[in-house]
Amino acid sequence: EILATMADVPATDAATAAAVAAAEAGRLLASYVARDDKKSTERVESLRVVTILLSNICDTPSSAKFRRINASNAKISRAVLTPPGGEALLGACGFRRDGENIELPLSVTDDEASARAKACLQALDAACEQEGVPLMLSALHPHVHGARACCFVPNDGLQASAPSSCLIVAGALDNVVRAWTTWPRSEEPGYVLEGHEGARGVNGVIAVCSLGGGRIATGGRDGKVLVWQLSSASETRVVATHVGHGDGCGAAVSNAQVISSLACGSDGTLFSGGWDQTARRWGDGGGVLGDGGVFGAAVLALCVLTDGA
Repeated sequence: EILATMADVPATDAATAAAVAAAEAGRLLASYVARDDKKSTERVESLRVVTILLSNICDTPSSAKFRRINASNAKISRAVLTPPGGEALLGACGFRRDGENIELPLSVTDDEASARAKACLQALDAACEQEGVPLMLSALHPHVHGARACCFVPNDGLQASAPSSCLIVAGALDNVVRAWTTWPRSEEPGYVLEGHEGARGVNGVIAVCSLGGGRIATGGRDGKVLVWQLSSASETRVVATHVGHGDGCGAAVSNAQVISSLACGSDGTLFSGGWDQTARRWGDGGGVLGDGGVFGAAVLALCVLTDGA
């Protein structure tokens, strides 16, 4: 029924009507995905596929291939048409049945289609948050250049407008770190942190880590580990700068200064790994970790065990 009627909603009410129609559909789909059983993987796939279909329309509403969905396709049938709420979300966007296809009619303009798809994604975000599926938020926040690292940071009252939200922090190849609130979904980052720079012909922030207390650490290809204190967007500042990768141990490696991983201990101690094949501890008692220092390959990932080991 939704598929048969939503495409005829007046343009002026498109986004509002889509949000109203999508709210219930989003709740049904989010509730379905949140179930913990042997079909959890299939449920997550349903959310992923629906999100992709709506995001395609939101970003490229003029594309004919995105405005037509083959309803007879086994994957579409299994991931979108079978789960509760899946097909209804498409209907809220303006899609309707046309034989074996589900199509977005030409009567729905590109601007209308994009607005409806955005409203559907926002409704799905809200439903996922309410149903306890925060990691399934459809927001894929854009970077000018590709994102290379991300982490979650407890809000700690940093964003008064979203006290229950946490922050998504991401570093990218443009040497910039950006942070968004997870809920309500924010189109623009609440924080834009610029402190890293290009070095030896390479760019990028490729490691980020939450340190607690509104602090984050970022590691770049410039060889710097920067510790930021987040407060208001205008008052955020670098409170510590650590350098050392590529000096001494592992210095012969090409671009040995690159920071490739970060981790934080339960006591707030910061650790880093680099292309120089070393892992290091920063702060009191800091230095190169491991017997002899060099691991024999770039240290691309770090974690600190709960017992502090």
